[in-house]
Amino acid sequence: ELGLLTALTRIVLAGDNRRSSLRQNFTDPLELFKLTNLVEFDLSGNTLVEGALPPEFEQMTNLEIFDIHDCAFFSDNQDDPLPGITSLTNLRVLDISRQFQNPNAEQPIFPFFGSLPDLSPLSNLENLIMSDNVFVGNLPTVASPNLVELDLSANFFSGAVPDSLLESNPNLKRLVLSDQRRIVQGQVNEGLSGPFPAAIASHMFLEELDMGGNDLNTTLPTEWGAMTSLREIKMDFSFLTGTIPTEYGQMVQLEQLELAQCSLVGTIPTELGQLAALFDLQIDNNGLTGQIPTEIGLLTGLI
Repeated sequence: ELGLLTALTRIVLAGDNRRSSLRQNFTDPLELFKLTNLVEFDLSGNTLVEGALPPEFEQMTNLEIFDIHDCAFFSDNQDDPLPGITSLTNLRVLDISRQFQNPNAEQPIFPFFGSLPDLSPLSNLENLIMSDNVFVGNLPTVASPNLVELDLSANFFSGAVPDSLLESNPNLKRLVLSDQRRIVQGQVNEGLSGPFPAAIASHMFLEELDMGGNDLNTTLPTEWGAMTSLREIKMDFSFLTGTIPTEYGQMVQLEQLELAQCSLVGTIPTELGQLAALFDLQIDNNGLTGQIPTEIGLLTGLI
């Protein structure tokens, strides 16, 4: 049994999300968590691998890569949904996104569910992906100078985004906090609220900013116009108010600007016609007035 190969340092048994499943090949895939010398652990794409994280998980302190996205793990304690996670201080990649529910279960089982602990001990993280679960409460504390990707989308978070989330992760390139406004098992969550943290404007490396599907109820900061590394801004379905800043015409690398289904007013800035890299512009279902500027017609890459 693989669980007896205690000297193993790397195990990659990724499936294809369809027919490939460790359940077809191993009696109990959770035995793999006994391999406490592992540096890389990848069970992703095995949707029939299910269960709560076993006690051995917190002993896997050598882990640098832990990837179980598209499996069927769940929490059996909402007060401690990821038991022992903060002891894995060598983690560089943590991906627990998209945990599936067993449709044949006698009772509905949530994916990872509950309040996250302070994740600042995981100071070596480069990629943190926890999307499509049911984590609740305020956004967790995350602090890693190496973090380039933070994806907490499609959970059940609420409250404002703190400046510290940006200040403690100065090299972020991808920040995805979208789709917190959800209904799960009859419970309604309005999602994250505004205003935007001022610290966003100081992140000159940021390439993707996605906070759509929340209850932001705030205006778009003009200061973002100086963020020339931004390639994607996605704020649709987020109750934005005010106007589209003319300064956004300075975002020379911007490829996607999604501001649909909000409460924006005013006219479409002619300056958007300077965004030569833009291929996706969604500003429908707002309160915008006036004609479409002729300058927009110069954006030949729009689809």
